[in-house]
Amino acid sequence: MSGEYVLSVTQLNEYAANLLRRDFLLKNVAVCGEVSGLKKHSSGHIYFSVKDENALVRCVMFKQDALSGLKCSIADGMFVTVRGYVTIYTRDGQFQINASSVEGAGNGELYERFLMLKSGLEKEGLFDREHKKPLPFLPNCIGVVTSETGAVIRDIRSVTQRRFPNMPIILAPAKVQGDGAAKEIVEGIKKLDGMEEIDVIIVGRGGGSMEDLWTFNDESVARAIFECKTPIVSAVGHETDFTIADFVADLRAPTPSAAAELCVPLYDGLTERIEQQTEMLERYCAAKLKSCEAEIRTLVGGVGQAVYSIDREKQRASYAVDELKRAAQTKLDREKAAFERLIAEYNALNPFGVLKRGYSIVRHNGMCVTDALELKENDRIDIIMANGGLEAVVAEVKRGGTNAEEADV
Repeated sequence: MSGEYVLSVTQLNEYAANLLRRDFLLKNVAVCGEVSGLKKHSSGHIYFSVKDENALVRCVMFKQDALSGLKCSIADGMFVTVRGYVTIYTRDGQFQINASSVEGAGNGELYERFLMLKSGLEKEGLFDREHKKPLPFLPNCIGVVTSETGAVIRDIRSVTQRRFPNMPIILAPAKVQGDGAAKEIVEGIKKLDGMEEIDVIIVGRGGGSMEDLWTFNDESVARAIFECKTPIVSAVGHETDFTIADFVADLRAPTPSAAAELCVPLYDGLTERIEQQTEMLERYCAAKLKSCEAEIRTLVGGVGQAVYSIDREKQRASYAVDELKRAAQTKLDREKAAFERLIAEYNALNPFGVLKRGYSIVRHNGMCVTDALELKENDRIDIIMANGGLEAVVAEVKRGGTNAEEADV
């Protein structure tokens, strides 16, 4: 278009930068956020970003400003207040803050305390791999230390029951943040550690800020985890969250649901593994018998030998065959007995096997009822039996005895 003024890219960026520098607010601004992507250049310049839940802004602190304006040692994850002016880096068109000072804000002090405690416990050896206990392949019972009203226990129960139905879970309810939370978590760990039926313990909570997760950076919690004889899985926050409990625990899980998956094998996978082992045993025995039969045929085939030698070798071969058959039969009997024990355990764990013995399951609002006092009159319930089910309405709830409730079908 005639008379149109066309800018170069450099002119455009310089013009925008000048506008920002002349803005009254942006030429002396203070921004609070979480440090991310920290890089300290060999020149002495510091490059990083500050972010909140919805946005991020790049920052640069030149060497001369860092020497006088860096009020604390910064690291990724710290909350800081950055002061400086907003500009555009002409070469890249990068919107950024040229920082003149950086100081800790709120959780920055917590982060310093976190680093100090982590360093001290690490020197004591609480994080050493040699202290890590292996998780059991198939636990008899799982202990959980968390809030009894949060989503964590629901997620753990859901994942566990999906992977291995009827796996027992014992909850030691505890506050997961605020005053007294650390004490309740320590007491929960000690309580579950003293129960013989529990083979593994999950300690966890959902995500949150560093302040929300601070209970799991408490030294008393760390030492309780370290002193626990039962293997402990730490499942605190989200995948990107780390606490002192994660470093001390025998295993860290990125989420509570992942902790349940790490603690419990797939029920269907166990039965498949039994079938595979049985098939491998059968193939091994068949190959061994075939190999021995070939050896016997080689011995018997020595036509040029003397009759005495032939008879003697036949006798040895016959003895070898008998010994092999006895050994094979013994091994087969042993494996069969082991297999039958596994099948018996499988049947004992099968909830439908329990129903066939005359028991039934009562559900209310989709949840299993284990205590009659969970129900009240006129509640609608489902009664599941081995070959069907009933819909019923509670007529009366009674305390004690075997007839804790009566229902009209």
